[in-house]
Amino acid sequence: MRKCTLVERARNEGGPSRTTIHRMITSLQEDGYVALRSGTYGLSETGELLRESFEHLHDIAARAIENRSFVRWLPAELDSLPLEALENFELIHNTPEQPHNVLNAFVSGAGIDLEAFRGMGAIRSPALDQAYRPVVKHTPSVTVVFTDEVLFQFHGDHRFVDYATQFDYSAYLEDGLIRQDARLLFVPGPIPLHLAIYDDSRVIMAPAPSTGVTEAESTALESSDSCIIEWALGLFTAHLEDARPPIQVFQEHAATLSGDKDGHERLLRSLTPQKKAR
Repeated sequence: MRKCTLVERARNEGGPSRTTIHRMITSLQEDGYVALRSGTYGLSETGELLRESFEHLHDIAARAIENRSFVRWLPAELDSLPLEALENFELIHNTPEQPHNVLNAFVSGAGIDLEAFRGMGAIRSPALDQAYRPVVKHTPSVTVVFTDEVLFQFHGDHRFVDYATQFDYSAYLEDGLIRQDARLLFVPGPIPLHLAIYDDSRVIMAPAPSTGVTEAESTALESSDSCIIEWALGLFTAHLEDARPPIQVFQEHAATLSGDKDGHERLLRSLTPQKKAR
């Protein structure tokens, strides 16, 4: 617009005074955002970039608000999640009437034919154990990262230990191999998300307990968007770098129990396959 048109519009709409408009236009010109062409003020090339950046930020903010039931639980270190890519996705909410919707989403994801599976989890669930046993057994490439706490839960269950001994118990302890090309590895600290990546083409993720989410408020995000999958793979890879096989976890914990005879004995029992009680 021309400057006089801006002043008139501001007066009609209860906007800034003439003096303020003159001052702002001058400031925007000096900063390189506005240019005067043939008596008309418009955005310069730099101003267009600013507008595009603002609209991009506005779009991200709108998507964050729209999907706040999931986004609000993401810790600060996960602020790189590409919210602008949230297009081909679905949010799955737990409700008072259906408190297991999120768990069921992960369970149902296991019922498909896969070439590769990558997972990350901080809980152990009988439903997940049962659902993913065929995935671990038949999928050509499997890598799952759990927390140390889950490892000790595994070894507190003779059924898991019996399962681990079916392939090669030494290979499981030393390398995390539950079978050839299927690994279970463990990280010491909390993890921010439960994650399941199917054939690098589909992902389901939900906040882990370390975020403070309650079961009633838990929300999972399921997506086939390539940007979201790439981000999820990066998160998985970052945690995989810190993951260790079972024997290393046990060794580290044995060091902390060096002054506790009973603790040593419990640890040795967890490492040794136990006969089922008759």
